Amino acid sequence: MIAAFDFHGVRIRLESAQAQVLEALRRDFSWFSVADDRPPEISWTFCVREPAAGPARGWRARDFRAWDEGRTRRVLYDGGARAGFDFASGRGEAECADPLRLHEIVHLAVLAGAGERLDARGLHRVHALGFVRSGAAGLLLLPSGGGKSELGLRLLGEPGFSLLSDDTPLLGADLVARPFPLRLSFRESADLSALGADRVRSFRRRLYGERRLVDVDAFRARIAAPAPLRWVLLGRRADARPGEIGSAGAHAAALELAAALVVGVGVPQMAEWRLRPNAACAGALARAALARAATAVRALARARLGEFRLDRDPQRSAALLAGWLDRAV
Repeated sequence: MIAAFDFHGVRIRLESAQAQVLEALRRDFSWFSVADDRPPEISWTFCVREPAAGPARGWRARDFRAWDEGRTRRVLYDGGARAGFDFASGRGEAECADPLRLHEIVHLAVLAGAGERLDARGLHRVHALGFVRSGAAGLLLLPSGGGKSELGLRLLGEPGFSLLSDDTPLLGADLVARPFPLRLSFRESADLSALGADRVRSFRRRLYGERRLVDVDAFRARIAAPAPLRWVLLGRRADARPGEIGSAGAHAAALELAAALVVGVGVPQMAEWRLRPNAACAGALARAALARAATAVRALARARLGEFRLDRDPQRSAALLAGWLDRAV
């Protein structure tokens, strides 16, 4: 069985006899799904089985060990999973006895591969909630767990809003923000009953625990078209005070945009696939960093900056943002 995707021109194909995992990945990336099967830039095959025994060597990171065999990167993950990727052919393979762990590994590998190639084309993922209102785009920078998904879901209930992504919208060198919609991710305690059980599923990440996922089909009609960037908001987690939006200084905005865009903190980049000990990789990383930095500088020069302290009630945060944007237009 095969699933094919087109991430803004980066074509990726997944192949597996494991229908459960392949269908979960198809739902993850459903907005990018394509029917035809033209030759992909990247392909992954994967299967649910206990990995064959083999040597564990190379450099060690938080939950994996990686090494190179010629042009192929080998990765041994904690918890009994293996993967390999041939950088010359763009072909990868993964195996794990746990279907949920296999789903996670392939999901992140796809995002890492697509992101690397999009960087080379001048399209950069930003760790932010991306939205469009009145034909203009905004980015709300918040760390992981800060409430981007909750606010994004409430914004879909406000008139005039559409969503680019709750986590990684694309920002081009032309300062046009482009959609990169994936499933919305919520804590287990989130009340998602209004969406219908068929659009909500559970997912477990090894290092981050259980999450509840809302499929793109639940908000497909509200995914935004590309729009010029107009607003950059520095998000602050909700506390006991009411929500508030005020001005933000250029220095603070530069620091946060450097983290969210230039470095890509919170963006799935995956060191096991992105870091390679050769001059070509070092050059590609340097070019990507420079291109991201140039885009960040242009964004700071042209966007209106604000500081948004979220309200404890996401609905009030959404209404507050709508009012502020209306006054800012």
